[in-house]
Amino acid sequence: MSAKEVLLEVAEKLPPDATLVDAIYELEFRQAVEEGLAELDRGERIPLEEARKRIPQWISKYSSPRHACGKVSTALDSCYEQSANP
Repeated sequence: MSAKEVLLEVAEKLPPDATLVDAIYELEFRQAVEEGLAELDRGERIPLEEARKRIPQWISKYSSPRHACGKVSTALDSCYEQSANP
């Protein structure tokens, strides 16, 4: 998928009242998830205990006030859809 296609897909899934900050958050989050999936595909894994230690750091890095209510990111949804349907 080209960068332009990713931008358009993310923009289409944002709510009408989304801000540029929301869009940037979604794009950064999506990129991070895609990078993580690519690392897994290359066999680059970390032990479960190390992942558990890193979770607080990941949460603080990718937390957004708009997403603090527990809503799953549209970027994450898109990444899962792509990985399930290559």
